[in-house]
Amino acid sequence: MVLDRRGLRDAIAHGANSVEVDIAAYKEGWWADHDIRGKSWGDSLEVMFKAIAKENKRIAFVWLDLKTPNMCSGESCNKDVLDPSKCKSGQKCSMQSLQKLEQKYLQPAGVRILYGFYGAGATDSAAFNYIQGNLKDGEAVCLSGEVDKVLNVYKKKGSGVKPAQRVMDYGYTELHKGFGNCKEDGYKTCAGLRNGAKARQKGHVQRVFGWTSQIGDGKRVASMLDKAHVDGIIYGFAVTRYYHHKESELAARDITRHVKKSLDRYMATGADKPW
Repeated sequence: MVLDRRGLRDAIAHGANSVEVDIAAYKEGWWADHDIRGKSWGDSLEVMFKAIAKENKRIAFVWLDLKTPNMCSGESCNKDVLDPSKCKSGQKCSMQSLQKLEQKYLQPAGVRILYGFYGAGATDSAAFNYIQGNLKDGEAVCLSGEVDKVLNVYKKKGSGVKPAQRVMDYGYTELHKGFGNCKEDGYKTCAGLRNGAKARQKGHVQRVFGWTSQIGDGKRVASMLDKAHVDGIIYGFAVTRYYHHKESELAARDITRHVKKSLDRYMATGADKPW
């Protein structure tokens, strides 16, 4: 996860061509924020979007992972985090304001946006309902899970999302747990991604992404690319914001080196259109 300009700079230096940003809504607007406990604030999204727009030749898209209050319970949670579903369209904490912010800075720069909805209740929210019915050019929606369940959600709750704007992801913060051998029917990470790729070939989804590769996951990276046929991989640290470190640099290298060896793959740039 990239939460600040330092992380953006370091990720690009390591070879990243897109960034995943955890975000949360406050009355003052949208911020990069991971655990919504008041301890993981990053830069404001306006600051982040301005910085990303300047890197539009290298960054193909930004994956916005929406964090909402129901993802954190107990006294340790930050009570200032707001549910965008309950914010009026004109308020800075609303989904409309988030989309306008993206359209102001990223769309003119040609940087695509991916709205990620993860966790229980995420697709039952007014926030999801708004986005699925108001997607703009260059925007897409990402749902997490096994492909049959993902497609069912798109069918029942996300009919406004065209197949060309449908994305799915599947993975685990500790990739080695439950990864499998890519030959199972499903459930295991690699097999679940492989099934997603088959749905992509049939035109049901546009892209399939796996997560999260870390240092030491080189063989699993190769399996996701060569056996599961994913379009991309989230890499870095499991639960820590991205920054320059030997571990994050080597995790990036696992991906970039494998892609360079491939005869039919290349690292996308800002000139490519993922959706």
